[in-house]
Amino acid sequence: MTDIRNNWKVSTGIGICLLVIAYLLFETKKSTKPQSNQITNKLALMYLQEAREHVMAQQPEAAIVSIRTACKKGISNPMLLLQDSLIYTLVKDSSTRPAIRALMEQYAEYPEATSYLQGEPGTPIIVRGIVENSADKTPVEGAKVILTHADHKGYYFTEKTKWNPRLFAVVMTDSLGHFTLRAIAPGRYKDGNGNWVASHIHYTITASNYTPIGSEFTFDNDSIFKANGNVDQVAVAFLKPKKANTSITFDVTLSINPM
Repeated sequence: MTDIRNNWKVSTGIGICLLVIAYLLFETKKSTKPQSNQITNKLALMYLQEAREHVMAQQPEAAIVSIRTACKKGISNPMLLLQDSLIYTLVKDSSTRPAIRALMEQYAEYPEATSYLQGEPGTPIIVRGIVENSADKTPVEGAKVILTHADHKGYYFTEKTKWNPRLFAVVMTDSLGHFTLRAIAPGRYKDGNGNWVASHIHYTITASNYTPIGSEFTFDNDSIFKANGNVDQVAVAFLKPKKANTSITFDVTLSINPM
């Protein structure tokens, strides 16, 4: 009986050791695996810090040069830069906003992005999108999608200037044609005729061998949309059933025409 117990203890001990070793190997592999939704390029991080220093020194043009250099060093998701509250001051400033938006449009290659900085008023939502070929409904990989929307009060910007939206995101569809946008639910506003417009998000899509498209999509739970119907024949984002502790999520399909 003693031998059986001792053998059981030895076997159990070996088993636990193997589990611990497997766990440590897993954690090591997990921690060293490059995270494409994080900025890990050391050189890019150096230029990002340089940009932050320029912002603090009130040198916005120099900050933009540093951000451009950081993007050139291989940041696949430069939209992450805009989650830095100091860098985001360049987006808040209407004079530097176009340059930052242009950099995002040029260098963004990741399928996920957030259009707002933490603390932005309004209701956070998630839009899960897919870009498909209008001819055969197959997903389109590598399509660049630029999204812009109003804030929770219905304003794209408050300055007296040309089209210069503050809340924007740039994504590139993955192998399944998917992208994800984290946004603030857009507020509604009146059109030129004084009529309220349903909540919506503007988008442009460009992809190799496809005709570029610029349009918008609305939301199926918007009261104006439900009352008037899809009078403009735009894409519709459908609200998904909300479970406990989950975000408000919509699914939308956007179509582009092959050349």
